[in-house]
Amino acid sequence: FNNAYINGFLNSSQTGIAHLHVGITLSSLISQLWISAIVCLAQFFLFISLRSRLKNVYEPRCHYFIPFKMTPIEPGLKAWYDAMFHDCHLTDYLALGLDAYFFMRYLGVLMLIFITLALSIIPVLIPLNWCSGSDIPSSYTRGLDKLAWSNISPQNVYRLKVHLVCAIVVIVSIQALISFELNNFIKIRHSHLSRDYYQQSTRAVTILLDNVSNSFQNEEALLKIFDVLPGGVKQIWLLKPFGKIELVVGKIESSIKKLENRELAVIKAGISKNRVKVRRGQTPKLTMWGRYFTRWLTYVVEINPFQQPKSSEESIAELNYLLEQLEDLKLEASDTEILPYNKVFIQFNSPIGACIASQCLLTLRPGEMNSIIPDICPEDIIWTNIQRNKSVWTSNLKACFSNILSISVIVGWVVPVSFISMLSQIPYLTSLLPFLSFLNYFPKITRNVLAELLPTVAMAVLLEGIFSVMRTISKFRGNLTGASVELDVQGWLFAFLFVNLFLVVTISSSITVILQHLINNPVSISTLLAANFPKATNFFFSYFVLRGMSYFGVNLLRINKLLPLLLVYPFTDTTPRQAYTRKTKLQQVKWGSIYPTCSVYACIGITYCIISPLISIFALSIFFFYYIYFKWSLKYVYDYRNPSETNGRLYPTALRQLYTGIYCLELCLLGLFLLAKDENGNSVCQFHAGIMILLFVGTVLTNIRMNSMYRDLLTQTLLSLLSKDTCNSHTPGLESTGEHSESSKKTFLHKSSQFQMPVIWLPKDPYGFSEKGIKEL
Repeated sequence: FNNAYINGFLNSSQTGIAHLHVGITLSSLISQLWISAIVCLAQFFLFISLRSRLKNVYEPRCHYFIPFKMTPIEPGLKAWYDAMFHDCHLTDYLALGLDAYFFMRYLGVLMLIFITLALSIIPVLIPLNWCSGSDIPSSYTRGLDKLAWSNISPQNVYRLKVHLVCAIVVIVSIQALISFELNNFIKIRHSHLSRDYYQQSTRAVTILLDNVSNSFQNEEALLKIFDVLPGGVKQIWLLKPFGKIELVVGKIESSIKKLENRELAVIKAGISKNRVKVRRGQTPKLTMWGRYFTRWLTYVVEINPFQQPKSSEESIAELNYLLEQLEDLKLEASDTEILPYNKVFIQFNSPIGACIASQCLLTLRPGEMNSIIPDICPEDIIWTNIQRNKSVWTSNLKACFSNILSISVIVGWVVPVSFISMLSQIPYLTSLLPFLSFLNYFPKITRNVLAELLPTVAMAVLLEGIFSVMRTISKFRGNLTGASVELDVQGWLFAFLFVNLFLVVTISSSITVILQHLINNPVSISTLLAANFPKATNFFFSYFVLRGMSYFGVNLLRINKLLPLLLVYPFTDTTPRQAYTRKTKLQQVKWGSIYPTCSVYACIGITYCIISPLISIFALSIFFFYYIYFKWSLKYVYDYRNPSETNGRLYPTALRQLYTGIYCLELCLLGLFLLAKDENGNSVCQFHAGIMILLFVGTVLTNIRMNSMYRDLLTQTLLSLLSKDTCNSHTPGLESTGEHSESSKKTFLHKSSQFQMPVIWLPKDPYGFSEKGIKEL
């Protein structure tokens, strides 16, 4: 292999791209932002205009008949403003779950950090930096660089002690704020978990026991272990095989869809044969489904008015056969004594029992019943992993392979980026791929537009795909619940974004050169960061504003929902059931992807807050855009139910990820102090560097100490807060069958085992075709 070629390929167009913005002027920065600002404003006012017309898109929680329906908002900008800022408080988001509440609090904390930095650091360091570069030629520092560290001349290097003092204040203050927020998190979380509505919920009293050996896969053996706990055991779910049942249920659902489609075809054909022209406003008074049917026929009947329906007898016969087969499989599964899955769900009568059970040692055998997952939501279980994970060794191998795969994705991101970078070089691309040579015949302006547009679109699609890739790897790793997936994705996605969104675009050397430096001389990391970070500050000025405006405008306008509503759903919603399911299934937030994105932005802002104090204003802008968007969408757009609720455990992880930004700040300042020289070429900041070394060591020790102090406080529940009402009346053994409903006994069974034959849905038309179809069925 040609090493030079490999190195050149790995040194992608993204590597060190931030250095291209060195010396950018304020006018150049504004020229980069004004087009995006106009687009963002246009998207915002278009949203204001469409909000009252398309409530099912922009206010679905006010439009559909769902629990906790929100009060609709009056049309207009003022009504939207009042709903956002006058009638909305942070505590309102507690009703949406601790994850939503703490994310809004997290954005508030980040805005507080950068508002404080902007008000305290900018007035001190920017005038100092500006006045300290009078001896530097204008060709060396220009534009916004005159406001940064790089403008300090060798004659004024003694002024760096002010930067040292500011850095100490910033580092100590941020760590104090992290500690303060961790204490607040503990109080708020325990207050939430101690409330009656949570303690009386199913998830508060249920645990998932993993790696259960065959000798313990029976109720008697498990009761001997857990019946000594306060309140005792209410229900035990020994998982029976459900693979065949799941396949049959899938066939039944497919058969129901075919039957409904065929009955609708009969209705359409009847209307067509009678030459009834369905038009809006020209039909008799209809029911809700009748009105829907009228709109639906506007698209369907006119496209294919002479569609000949097939007989429904085949679907009915197939459906009856599948239902009989389903009952036989359920009976067979209930009678079998073979338990193929080494997982057991145990529900207690009291939250105290579940809390104690999740912290106890259950056996002395290594690897047996060593994993207990509390706070289980039935809708959050990943049944494919319940079905696949059958041994400790298999789980460990899958986890190891998944970790290697995740690291490979982080390091190997440069490869697809290198391919995407070729899209901007059409002549090179067509010579490499001759079948694309027709691009050379396009007009020059078209080629230029393609060269600018294609890499941007491809990179956006690829970056969105990374979220799905990380989530898929996390599920393959063997996580048994969606909440575990969100926590796992948060850590890996933070690592990916920090490396590829920050380090790769900041450091000008290729990945291979960086690895050689770190392997041969690990101490050189501080000088490597010091040589590259100051040159990249101006890039993040524009990046923060552009990213914030694009995220706010695109997501607020909900283009990904608006376009399918107008162009796709009228043709894909072939039955009322499909339309109803789509409309009432609200979008849910994947917090494991949102938290780390904000954490990386915060780390970038913290890293540059001393080197280029102006970064605080731009970092504040992106968090403000995020705050406004989520303040609206969490109340009026997203589903209030979150099966993958972690009860706020994402928040302390996000707070501790801020330490990454503190470490980068300390290492970068250490390198800059070591590189600082006076007019005679002498190093005069060794004392400053020594202080930074002590500060770095102190930060590491503080971080370790904080993790040790808060480890149990962040995950466990205070025993005195749990309810004791059910403990005094406990009798050994399980409750009798009559004391809990039949539905509660199926709570933690696979959904296919709970399947009930649904009602066939037909739209009610004013001409009697649907009623005739119902009688025939």
